Amino acid sequence: MEYFRLNAGFEIPAIGTGSNTFGKETGDFKSAYTGDFTPLFNALDAGYRLIDCAKSYGNEEGMGDALLKSGLKREEYCLINKIPNKPEWFKDATSVRACVASSLKAMKTDYFDIYLIHQPVSYEDQAKGLPMKEDEIAMVWAELEKLYKEGIIRAAGVANFTVSQLEILLKNSEVTPVVNQFRCNPAARNKDIVDFCKTKGILPMAHSPMNFTHAVAKVSADVAEEYKALAGKTGEKYGKSWGQVLLRFDYQSGICAIPKSMNPDRVKQNIDIFDFELTEEEMAQLY
Repeated sequence: MEYFRLNAGFEIPAIGTGSNTFGKETGDFKSAYTGDFTPLFNALDAGYRLIDCAKSYGNEEGMGDALLKSGLKREEYCLINKIPNKPEWFKDATSVRACVASSLKAMKTDYFDIYLIHQPVSYEDQAKGLPMKEDEIAMVWAELEKLYKEGIIRAAGVANFTVSQLEILLKNSEVTPVVNQFRCNPAARNKDIVDFCKTKGILPMAHSPMNFTHAVAKVSADVAEEYKALAGKTGEKYGKSWGQVLLRFDYQSGICAIPKSMNPDRVKQNIDIFDFELTEEEMAQLY
């Protein structure tokens, strides 16, 4: 495993696993809860030690139980969680603190390694999907800074923030976010966000790094297949799949990737990306 060093002074694995469908009936995170955390155990067995969670996934208790059952010591893995943009957790400093406490209790841990604002959407206007106001960003972040200073979270960060939203946060902060987790894949490179994060010492973290046919990306199936074919051809040189080539691209670009799979073979493949290196020409072709 390779690692990225955060501005908070500690390292995290360069690749992690998502968890939004763990314990669920299907690959849709809104599907029925089953309590089957075999996919998490598969990921841990494959060597994943960066676990991306969120209160909004609705599986915190099961994830916590499974992590305890795994036998791993708490310091042996890095746990990410996120505050959802729901009024009961997001409207004031007291509710922010209550949300963190609720998640800690559910996941049976004393701390989170990284705690994120999940969506920069205003709690007052969430039905309309309007962005957080400056005072909302400042309030939530100020409370996360307190939790960081108290040691309840080892680091604070954000998810799905645009450059302008990051600028607002930085203007109203004492502590720089350690990561910004956002959609980053061949259909949505978001290079402006990646570049801005790097200039500010914020680690870009890619969610959905291989799901570039998602509706948000607005990419046709034909374009997706063309990219897979290109990455696959590159992978032939190294004995790697198109997905491994794509994740290696992220790593060499200084991006921490959070793929997720329910397929145990693919889970193993996704983490097996550190024994080859793409050339500058290959990186340019894959961009």
